[in-house]
Amino acid sequence: MIRYLRAALPADENGRSTVAREQELAAAYVELTTPSGAGRLQLEVEAEGALRDLPMPPMLLLPLVRWAVDGVAAHRLTIAVRKLRSAIEITVESRGASSAARQDALLDVVRERMSRLFAEGPELTVKADGECRRAILTLPPLSPA
Repeated sequence: MIRYLRAALPADENGRSTVAREQELAAAYVELTTPSGAGRLQLEVEAEGALRDLPMPPMLLLPLVRWAVDGVAAHRLTIAVRKLRSAIEITVESRGASSAARQDALLDVVRERMSRLFAEGPELTVKADGECRRAILTLPPLSPA
């Protein structure tokens, strides 16, 4: 709980964050909300060191993580960040048996926030089937925090 609360504190007075800070918040959420033991959700974060320092708006990644794991008997969650020309691509993918409920309201939160933050350029692609939920968020570059 302490890890989650520390990660959830605002990054700075301008409401900016970094890829690393948002990943830490997501990891803390997963740790807080999944049961411990042998069946615990395995989290894998893939991001090169330089990408982790890039600025990122807060509260775009966490709703995608929640969408990927809520209502899913997921055993693996992957958060991958990569650079595409000048954009950042963030993929959130869960593997496991999915329930019928998809929690589209969480995706609507991300889409609405993206529309307020960016005039153009952000993109959210979502795929959900019985075994996998995948969200790919592409963000245009932000100026450094």
